[in-house]
Amino acid sequence: LYADDLEDTNLRFSIDSISNNAPFTASTSGTNLILNGLNKGTGTITIAVYDLDNDEALSTFTVNVEARPQQQ
Repeated sequence: LYADDLEDTNLRFSIDSISNNAPFTASTSGTNLILNGLNKGTGTITIAVYDLDNDEALSTFTVNVEARPQQQ
């Protein structure tokens, strides 16, 4: 995850929302977004970033989970 703020360099990321019945779980760790596919499908996730004044910016995107390749 990346965000830029002219006043603050210490930004905090969090998950604001995940669509109902999303085929994945998600978490953040610092600037990393960790996604874990549960099954095939599509869902949306909204990420929030906060600066030291608690000002917020949001970004929403679509996550597509594909079927796992069959092991041979």
